[in-house]
Amino acid sequence: MKRIFLFLILVMMPVALAAEMPPLGQFKDNYNDNIDKVPGFVKRILGSERINALVLLENGDQLNISLVTKKAAIESLDYGMLENPTLIIRTTEKTIMDIIAADNPGKRFKEALNNKEITYEAQTFFKKIKWGFNSLFLRLALWFGSK
Repeated sequence: MKRIFLFLILVMMPVALAAEMPPLGQFKDNYNDNIDKVPGFVKRILGSERINALVLLENGDQLNISLVTKKAAIESLDYGMLENPTLIIRTTEKTIMDIIAADNPGKRFKEALNNKEITYEAQTFFKKIKWGFNSLFLRLALWFGSK
């Protein structure tokens, strides 16, 4: 279960780091070099997606990061927005930093999902079905993981 939380935090890490505007290629390379450590079912959940992450920064600006995955590997990670994303994630800089700094990041992530501090919206019919099942699975995993 800890691997799931670590993976979710790792996916959000470039967003957190982007507040400082570093090159994202380094994170992409590090993640892809260690993809064998990501649990198989998480790879299936992430799969092949075109993700736009929209982060409201503390200063009121919005940071946009685009992420394209194929078989759970990051093909591209950059600032800006993708055309025709399959998934849109919305959160705040504060939420990401709170999760990273938490004593129990998994619990804090669960709270953020439950409190709608992190939201996601599938953009196509089939992706809505996929993410509906993923949402149920993720909530069950987080619930059992917090016991």
